Amino acid sequence: MVEIILATYNGEKYLREQLESILSQNITEFKVLIRDDCSTDETHSIITEYEKKDKRIHIIEDKKGNLGYVNNFFELLSYTRCEYVLFSDQDDVWQRDKIEKMLKVAYFELQLVGKTIPLLVHHDVTLTEENLKEKGLLIKRKGVKEGIQNFFFQNIVQSAAMMINRPLIELLKKRPQEIKYHDKYMHYIVELFGKRSFIPESLMYYRQHGKNSVGQESNQNKIERYAENNGQIFLSWEREALIFILNNFKVDEENRVKISQYLYITDVKIPKKERMKILKRSLISVPFKKMLAMKWLGK
Repeated sequence: MVEIILATYNGEKYLREQLESILSQNITEFKVLIRDDCSTDETHSIITEYEKKDKRIHIIEDKKGNLGYVNNFFELLSYTRCEYVLFSDQDDVWQRDKIEKMLKVAYFELQLVGKTIPLLVHHDVTLTEENLKEKGLLIKRKGVKEGIQNFFFQNIVQSAAMMINRPLIELLKKRPQEIKYHDKYMHYIVELFGKRSFIPESLMYYRQHGKNSVGQESNQNKIERYAENNGQIFLSWEREALIFILNNFKVDEENRVKISQYLYITDVKIPKKERMKILKRSLISVPFKKMLAMKWLGK
């Protein structure tokens, strides 16, 4: 059996459609754990209604208040007991064979590398407008790349498109205090210490409606943000998370060098020319637009 963790917050508009897509999976043996993060709309009423009519749904009730998007997921993760856990947002729509295809890949991968290896399976998603009009795929060929040096400056693992196994869940119990994007942190951990497997097909509609907790950012918004931040194309929490990983996990020498190079390149206290020289000599990949932002807008 697998578990699905669904973090909700003021999601009344699309929540029913997402729950129906989950409950309509062609694999029927699973649990759905839901924790509502103190919604002020009808979200809690909706999940209560579904809990009453489907025994696979379980609502986590506590007195911890509003934890925020990321900590809500980590709180839910602490309640899981199954070998595999899928993450779900409240406003997407799953394809009927999503769980089935992810489990098949997981079984295949673990036959090759062993059941004790931390595993993350993820798939591509179809970006859509609010009415589910398709806009195209999100990840495409980026998902087949390997090595942490390719992912410092881009995120190819989307939370609601991933499934993780119990050994990875155990590793995640040791984590920094601040994590802005749990999927990016999990990607770092599995890229360093486990196995990531990408399914190059869309198994979900990723709805963009302007109120997503995390969503696709327009090119114009990126340019404006880079300009406001003096070309900063990294997030401070990621630097701190990578330092935490170096200090708290046994990282092999090759990856330790790559992380150290990234930390040097993103250290704005060091002159930009020096940092750019290290970047050119390293194997670290930076998307073209971000490279331009770093080169022409950055300090």
